[in-house]
Amino acid sequence: MKKCLLLALTTVLTSAAQAQELPAKQVKWEKEDANCEAELKQGEEELSVVLTAAGQLLETETEIQVAQLPAESLRRLLGNESG
Repeated sequence: MKKCLLLALTTVLTSAAQAQELPAKQVKWEKEDANCEAELKQGEEELSVVLTAAGQLLETETEIQVAQLPAESLRRLLGNESG
């Protein structure tokens, strides 16, 4: 579980940094309730960033392949838990 949290935190920080470095023409903006969501593609990665109207970062997402999941996370997602 600690590995999953560390992986998620690393992904969030990396994605936010990458999103800030991309040219605006590569970003698709959408309204999400009172917030704004930017969807973009960098290389083969698809990223999503949610910001408040004041620019505060609320959420980031990076799509990954199932094969990129840690083995323990995949096992739990598939319901193959023992105990």
